[in-house]
Amino acid sequence: MHVLISQIPKFTYERYNIKALKALGINLFVFEPNNIGDIVRDAEKFGIITNRIAQSKKAIHTFYQDLNKLHCIKQKPTVAFVVWLSPIIVAGDDTFISNAITVAGGRNIIGRDGWPQVTSEYLINKNPQYLIVNSRLKKLFLKQDKLLDYFYKKNRVVFIDSSLIERPSFSIIKGINILNNYFYENCNNCRCR
Repeated sequence: MHVLISQIPKFTYERYNIKALKALGINLFVFEPNNIGDIVRDAEKFGIITNRIAQSKKAIHTFYQDLNKLHCIKQKPTVAFVVWLSPIIVAGDDTFISNAITVAGGRNIIGRDGWPQVTSEYLINKNPQYLIVNSRLKKLFLKQDKLLDYFYKKNRVVFIDSSLIERPSFSIIKGINILNNYFYENCNNCRCR
């Protein structure tokens, strides 16, 4: 018996030929986390599936310890997370990225679900305090005149390595830490005890 473990959103199933794998008799486990709780739940399942329950519990414990070390952000900055620029795609309100922003101390200002395509004008009208942009898009972002003038020239853009925030796994804590420290240092907050 073969087992494929994957964390892929529904809209990419066909790209990975899920039907073809099933036809070959390969058992599939597809994880689709929408928030931090789902990532933890999936880690528990992964531990059971791979018969590594102790390792899974240890990883979950470490993850929760790291979450407990985050700064408390009293004045939550509004943000929009730009996933792609051509066209402009942002993380909607019901995504694990939005939940990670909340855990980091921010508030996703995009009031739509999923991964909506938006315009520069839409982002300017929403007026988040910060645009969080995938760092691999920096060169392309610097060619976006409207966004550049409105956000970048006012120091309202945070570039972050996409592998630290766009992957629904325990490594997301690294991205959460980066955002949490940024919010803590730039949003006139104090540490909660």
